[in-house]
Amino acid sequence: MKGDLVLHKRQLREAVLGKRDALDPKELKEAGKQICNRIRVVPEYSNASVILGYTPYRSEVDTVPVLLQALRDGKTLALPRVNKHDKTLTLLEVHDLDEDLVPGAWGIIEPDPLRCREIPIEAVDFILVPGSVLDWRGGRMGYGAGFYDRLLDGLNPSPFCVAAALDMQIVDEVPMEPHDLFLDMIVTPTKTRYCKGQG
Repeated sequence: MKGDLVLHKRQLREAVLGKRDALDPKELKEAGKQICNRIRVVPEYSNASVILGYTPYRSEVDTVPVLLQALRDGKTLALPRVNKHDKTLTLLEVHDLDEDLVPGAWGIIEPDPLRCREIPIEAVDFILVPGSVLDWRGGRMGYGAGFYDRLLDGLNPSPFCVAAALDMQIVDEVPMEPHDLFLDMIVTPTKTRYCKGQG
């Protein structure tokens, strides 16, 4: 049964990401602007002091507009640095996207630990969470390594978790396991949807 679920999740992820990978980068950049305009008016964003974001990797929606908006709004912006050996994330405060970022694990652009101070996850109150496949209940699949599930495991209260995605990444139902993270909100270029606890 467990093997069937893992196979189903992998096939679903590959199918959705295959479609996303085929998109024009200009479309991803424009989607990022539209999503930023939606996020900036969400009350949970407006009330947040410390934002955890991420830089886009491969065909992910361009998150840079959201990161720049957070800095313009005077919020503390943290970005994750991947620790490959133990599959954890270190959160580092970023002040300048041009000066503070360097290539990290798998070529992902990450904060420079020589320039950026660490921030505890407990200080974060709004998280932009990457995802490959999502559903409107708040079900989410990442990329299979479980970084964010581990980061948020046991936190109470948990920060407000939001995914920025394309409409094509939304499916009827994401197969979830007990340890999997449910989202509080999904924002696409056309929709802003509260979703935790639905379904």
